[in-house]
Amino acid sequence: MSLRAKWTAAVLGVAVLPLVAIAPVVLSQQRKGLFHAEEVTQASVMDHAGSLLESKMRANARVVADLASLLAESRITDEEAKLALLQRMLSRSEELDSVVIYGPDGTRIDSIVRGGATALPAPEALAAEVRAVDDRGRWLDAEIDSTHGLILRFVQPIVAASNRTGFVVGQLRADTAHAVLAELSRDHFQGRDDGLMLISREQRVLASSRGTADVEQRPGASVQGRELLASISMPPSRFDLLFVGASEFRRADGTMWVGSIRTLPGLRAAILARRPSDDVFTTLAATRRAVIGALIAVALAALALGAWIASRTTRPIRTLIALARDYAHRRFATRSTVRTGDELESLGSSMETMADELSASEKEIARRAGVEKDLSRFLPAKVAAEIAGGTRKLELGGERRQVSVLFADVVSFTPFAEKAEPEKVVEFLNELFTVMTEVVFRHDGTVDKFIGDAVMAFFGAPNAMDDHGERAVACAEDMHRFVEASAPEWKQKYGLDVRIAVGVNSGEVIVGNLGSESRMDYTAIGDVVNVAARLEALARPGQTLVTGEAAKSAGDTFEFRPLGEHPLRGKEQAVAILELVR
Repeated sequence: MSLRAKWTAAVLGVAVLPLVAIAPVVLSQQRKGLFHAEEVTQASVMDHAGSLLESKMRANARVVADLASLLAESRITDEEAKLALLQRMLSRSEELDSVVIYGPDGTRIDSIVRGGATALPAPEALAAEVRAVDDRGRWLDAEIDSTHGLILRFVQPIVAASNRTGFVVGQLRADTAHAVLAELSRDHFQGRDDGLMLISREQRVLASSRGTADVEQRPGASVQGRELLASISMPPSRFDLLFVGASEFRRADGTMWVGSIRTLPGLRAAILARRPSDDVFTTLAATRRAVIGALIAVALAALALGAWIASRTTRPIRTLIALARDYAHRRFATRSTVRTGDELESLGSSMETMADELSASEKEIARRAGVEKDLSRFLPAKVAAEIAGGTRKLELGGERRQVSVLFADVVSFTPFAEKAEPEKVVEFLNELFTVMTEVVFRHDGTVDKFIGDAVMAFFGAPNAMDDHGERAVACAEDMHRFVEASAPEWKQKYGLDVRIAVGVNSGEVIVGNLGSESRMDYTAIGDVVNVAARLEALARPGQTLVTGEAAKSAGDTFEFRPLGEHPLRGKEQAVAILELVR
């Protein structure tokens, strides 16, 4: 092979191979980012749709309740006037199609129908279901009518002088849900009318953004085990809990789609959102074309450069190429053998110097990374990085800091630990501490230590924070939320009803490396820590107790309920305690 060909191949390898190696990674990361962005968008649309539906249902439930109150009003004796008022109140709601009035025994008495609407006949079994409703009223289970679609009815008893004199049943317009879904689908999915669907716990279509135009999305059609639900398993019990999931799936026509599902526990239903993968990953194709174009451009440039260099170099170049290849493979001990007395020899010497510096840099980077990795298991990440970088000494000592200290403990953990296998206890604690540690880090806190089933964290060190109290209380709130979200899974997995109690206190402590020369911990010491631990011991399951100092430090962002002053073990004076209102 000629020198020209060798130089061309070397330049091509150096220029193109990194792009070839990184291109799949870039495309893969972009695809993940686009999928996540679509997942967030679909979740937002589903939340919006659920909020709109629930808002409309609440508003119309209030109208039906007002109608029942009017019917119970004994001071209005003119029936025609009362009927006119009822019709006027019905006109306040655009979604209510009709109102049916029943007697106390469930006998249908009369109905009020909006102009142009048709009141659907109530099933015979409805009378018995109506009589079972309590005085607050409730929505009946959704029904599917083959002609009209989704039927939603709200039942409100008529109570006069503490006696039930009848019932009012308000029926929503059949296309209410369809109208909400259709508008949101067009607005958020590039004008598509097939992006949203409301399904029942039996996995049948209740309503869709397309309405009856699509047989597969027509009310009453079964979607069980199909498309998105073939990728995401949804047993009926999941419809009573908040659940959000997303997946890419293949439709019967072979096209790929990205879909999400969100349950609406209040309706015992779920919303599905979906969009073709081609729409979601449109920019991915453009990026792929750009990468291919860049590869071609770089390859052509490398060919031209290789030809030019080959025409101007001599035999020593081959030695330098081999040397460069050795350095590319991290064989930094290789030395240059070029002795031409010109720029090529200087280049060889410079390459040797470069290799020596790279080797030293890599060793130093590896040393620091190893030290930082080891120290970060015992010290806060910032402290570990400073020690590894040589800007902080690993020595005993501490400094005064204004911090907020948080203690969180699992309630009723001891009976579980006594009965469960040790491996299960450790597995649960690892999952719990992973969640709670992530919550502390999210609020820029420092995890001090784990004490049995409890975690101690503080805010305001090693990085000083003016808002350490606010961060600590916000962290406590998030801990409760994350634990409550994971509790059903832990209940099923470990048989433990997981709830936590949290105590927060603010004040001055000593923070630093405490212990001995052979064993030390980065921790906080002071009465503030002791009081926080006492508050956590007093707190009930799901409760967060704070001192007056912590509440003052948290500011006006949170609402606290004063519980008075209480004596604490080890304290001569009683301490003012407040409860965080969640």
